[in-house]
Amino acid sequence: MRRILKNLPIFFRNCFKSIKNPTFISVGRKKMHYICRMKRSVFAVLTALSISLFVYAQPERNQPVANAQPERENQLNVNAQPDWENPAILGINKLPYHVTLGNPSTQRNNPQVTFLDGIWKFHWAKDPDSRPADFFMTGYDVISWNDIHVPTDWQMQGFGTPIYSNIQYPFKRDAPRVTGTPDSTWTAFKNRNPVGSYVTFFSAANIKSHNWVLEFEGVSSAFYVWVNGQLAGYSQNSYSPAEFDVTPYLKEGSNRLAVEVYRWSDGSYLEDQDYWRLSGIFRPVKLWKRPLQHISDYRITAVPSACFDRARLNASIQVVNKDIDPCNGMSVRLSVNGINSDGMAVSEVMLQNVTVPSGDALPSGDTVEVILSGEINRPLLWSAEKPNLYECFVELIDNKGNTVESFCQNIGVRRIEIDGEIVYINGRPVKMRGVNRHDHHPRTGHYVDPATTELDIRLMKQANINTVRTSHYPASTYLYELCDRYGLYVINDACQESHGYGIGNRLMGNSPDWKAAHEDRAGSMVKRDFNHPCVMIWSLGNEGGAGTNMHAMRAVVEQLDSTRLIFSDSDRSVSDIYDDSYLPPNRLREVAGRVNDRPFMMREYAHMMGNSGGNLSEYWDVIYDDPSIFGAAVWEFMDQGIAKPKDGSPLSYKGNGLTLEEGEVWAYGGDFGDVPNDGNFILDGMLAPDRTPHPHYYEVKHVYRPLHFDLLNMDDSQEFLNIKVTNRDFFTGTDEYDYKARVVTPTSGPEKSFFSIENPDENGIIRIPAEPVEHFRPICNAQQSGNRRSGSVLQSVIRRLRNVPNSGNNQSDNVLLPEIGVLQIFAQLKDDALWADSGHVVAYEQFFEWQSNVPALEWDNTDGSSIKKRTKGIIPVDGGYSVTCGKSSYTVDGKGALTSWKWNGREMLAGPLEPYFWKPANDNQRHNDYERTMGVWRRVAQEREFLSSEARTVVRERAQFRQIRFNFELSVGAELTLCYEFSEDRVSFSADYTPQADMIPSIPKFGVRMRLPAEYDSVRWSGRGPWENYPDRKQGALFGNYTLPVDEYRTDYIYPQDNSNRSDCLCFSLLKADQIQQGPALSVYSPQFFNLRIWNCSEEDIENARHNFELPKRNYLNINIDSELIGVGGNDAWGARTEPQYIPSENEPHHLSFILILE
Repeated sequence: MRRILKNLPIFFRNCFKSIKNPTFISVGRKKMHYICRMKRSVFAVLTALSISLFVYAQPERNQPVANAQPERENQLNVNAQPDWENPAILGINKLPYHVTLGNPSTQRNNPQVTFLDGIWKFHWAKDPDSRPADFFMTGYDVISWNDIHVPTDWQMQGFGTPIYSNIQYPFKRDAPRVTGTPDSTWTAFKNRNPVGSYVTFFSAANIKSHNWVLEFEGVSSAFYVWVNGQLAGYSQNSYSPAEFDVTPYLKEGSNRLAVEVYRWSDGSYLEDQDYWRLSGIFRPVKLWKRPLQHISDYRITAVPSACFDRARLNASIQVVNKDIDPCNGMSVRLSVNGINSDGMAVSEVMLQNVTVPSGDALPSGDTVEVILSGEINRPLLWSAEKPNLYECFVELIDNKGNTVESFCQNIGVRRIEIDGEIVYINGRPVKMRGVNRHDHHPRTGHYVDPATTELDIRLMKQANINTVRTSHYPASTYLYELCDRYGLYVINDACQESHGYGIGNRLMGNSPDWKAAHEDRAGSMVKRDFNHPCVMIWSLGNEGGAGTNMHAMRAVVEQLDSTRLIFSDSDRSVSDIYDDSYLPPNRLREVAGRVNDRPFMMREYAHMMGNSGGNLSEYWDVIYDDPSIFGAAVWEFMDQGIAKPKDGSPLSYKGNGLTLEEGEVWAYGGDFGDVPNDGNFILDGMLAPDRTPHPHYYEVKHVYRPLHFDLLNMDDSQEFLNIKVTNRDFFTGTDEYDYKARVVTPTSGPEKSFFSIENPDENGIIRIPAEPVEHFRPICNAQQSGNRRSGSVLQSVIRRLRNVPNSGNNQSDNVLLPEIGVLQIFAQLKDDALWADSGHVVAYEQFFEWQSNVPALEWDNTDGSSIKKRTKGIIPVDGGYSVTCGKSSYTVDGKGALTSWKWNGREMLAGPLEPYFWKPANDNQRHNDYERTMGVWRRVAQEREFLSSEARTVVRERAQFRQIRFNFELSVGAELTLCYEFSEDRVSFSADYTPQADMIPSIPKFGVRMRLPAEYDSVRWSGRGPWENYPDRKQGALFGNYTLPVDEYRTDYIYPQDNSNRSDCLCFSLLKADQIQQGPALSVYSPQFFNLRIWNCSEEDIENARHNFELPKRNYLNINIDSELIGVGGNDAWGARTEPQYIPSENEPHHLSFILILE
């Protein structure tokens, strides 16, 4: 009673403050929740009085009632609505959200913070009724419970089942309930909202002289907290921190912490993201030992003036008094350190006393806002290109001048605004070269350790990405600090997605029952991440509702922050930017052209599922052509695979290692028996789960390059080749890079042929000494070869560089290859950067010039050779032919397939060389009617109908060559001609396709398949590489000469599919291990560019496997050589087809020729 009387003045002041400003009130273990709505109402006063009497009648701080066993508040029964199925209950006893206190990297060394991460005791129950209801009691014995590592989702440690679902809720959709009866096949049928019970112990000392706060950075989905048997609170909203003042419940020495986590809650209806549905304590748990008077929140803005010559600093700092007595004499100091644009030191110090409006001391339990302001003259601005930061120290000073507490916070000076249809950052129109990223680790689930997070950011920067979207929830706090330091713009998604009810649904978007939950998710995001300059856009979530609740979310954000943009994809009426995602390039141009009231962007595009990432350059042609298109963000950064034992044994905690161990496989939806699931749709990243780049990572890097090179005409003197450099950045000059070049030929050693070139002049021109070579012709076919942009500007006079280092062997010595030279230009970092060392290549381009001086095998072009119709070296056999040439004998069957080549009695083939027009689907093609529209080609080549054949001997320069020609009719309405020319050590081959009908189905590829012995374990090729590339995804692959083991030549996508192609090849050789230094055994040379795929399995093996370990290793190499090959596609993975220009034309002739030679 003494305490009640002592605090009556505070009570009455708070009472009327609540009446004037109604707020949601959560009180005590009894969970009495009131909304004070009646202004100056006697009833409201009496209600608030009863609440305050209850609160103040609780035990004195730090003095829990001895031996008290609190009533179990959340006991499940049929007559009560659980908190975790009640959208009105967002938390109990939660402290207000606030900014991350200090840079996250400093918290591990902060003496105020004790991390409670590590081994806890754990019990998993399949449903709420099966949980140990009284486990929170101090006497409850948990010694026999399992160990679990915190932070990490419990499914990643063998408890329960990981479920992958894209849209469908993994429980019965019956909002707000999550325990309804689903289909009997579903995982949730038997495991009806599993519950995890956690227990750990920690020590505390000097309890009375501090305020103790327990912080959970992330828990999915809802949880209760007890300390020493007493309920400390409840929370949901998985990806925002929850804090509880646990001071009243602590005791000196050892303390018992119990946490009860529910896998699903009503909050799960707003957490329907496309990811693994995991649960538990998945982010760090911290115990804060705060001074009794401390900084509870601070927000700092540094906005530049209109001419950017100064920046206004404004800080709002909240100070709270947790002592039982009022305090006075406190002050707040804000220090800002750094340098300005003149290189001069900046040291701005602001000091302000902590007082209440009346001038009295700060009462017990009160919080006061302290406002400080200052200015930086000629500030260095923050941008993704120039992430200049100022170091701020926020300090609380006592009445003796001592620092009570201090936080170090990085801030950046920058301005983000929209003018018309264009987004400006610091006054410059910036393009968003973006990517979407989930918080995912293959061993720890939704917990991503700091080292892996930093690796992700470094890989983004190295790929020329300048924007990351935190799809679709606030990411771990450390990511924002890294983005501040490394330089990445952030689209910060609130944890709000109700996709299971439909994008733009009104059930969640308009329901007043869900308004507070929407507001909570917007407010918690902004309040936590406010101080990070990297945050460019506050996103109200992803694929959620539309209506009043979205307007409420925007209102919350606007109230908290006016310096950033606000975005919504599901309700355009509340969005500053117009979004329409996954449009193909031509539709992007059309739709963006129609939108004229705001900027346009694609928050998601280029769905990177499996072997994907096609036609990125076409997208960015459109984006750069239209100033109103802000940019686009690739979906997504990494495959969300989980490291799983092949033998099906449970997952277990193995630390933060990224790579697979022996006996493990990358798992995806359905691999854990999870139902419902969306299979391998979760494997849609630029990187593998272990952060190994997929080939499309390098395509993104090239397309996102900040510098573009274009080949111009020779200058008037005809002495210099001019290269135009276009700078796509806005804060980085072309003089900040070094430049180099090289000339590559099919037999050169390009690594030794680099030469320096001058920097661009004031007009952006690089001049390279050169001389014209009249007789070369350019490659202008963009799809077939060469640089897509440069091909059209190369004119009839092609340049040969002069005064360059020797580029290797003289290719003219090899008469089997055309004369070709590839000029490659590189821009690299001049100085070390945080994300890469000096010399790191940020941009490159290549320009092809060639002349084909190798005649193709053409039956009607004998080139003056004499022809003999009969010869004893060619013998008709069963509709085919047997051919003998010296040490070699050949067999061609009646289908025109080369079935045998014996050299000195040794068989050189492991399967026929035959026409083949089918290829396995990739993920995009599995979902876009590829089989239905092109499936006829699976058997067309095998079912070709014989029309005629002819054999002859040709004498050229006294040498005899055996020639055979076959003509076939194809069932689709075309003719196929196959020609062979045999000599002792080689086979020349050509195939010609001639359409005869008007309506022919689209063709996946035109070429041949052959199988060679598996004893060849390496491949050497001249073509694009070193990574896999396809006709619509080859701009980032440089032409060169490469050697790889066959096992590394293929690309092991987690879900087996077509892979391993290298485009624009001119030759390749198969080698045995002991021949790599000695020379090739079997080689193929062609007078034309071709596509090359090599596997040690069959097409059928690939089509039937679900994991790579299921692929058999055959006793042959399966080799496909194609003059035409369909692109991988990549607009989306649920119906979009490959862009038309990258589909071989079925109504045009096709030709392939090459020489297979024994060397």
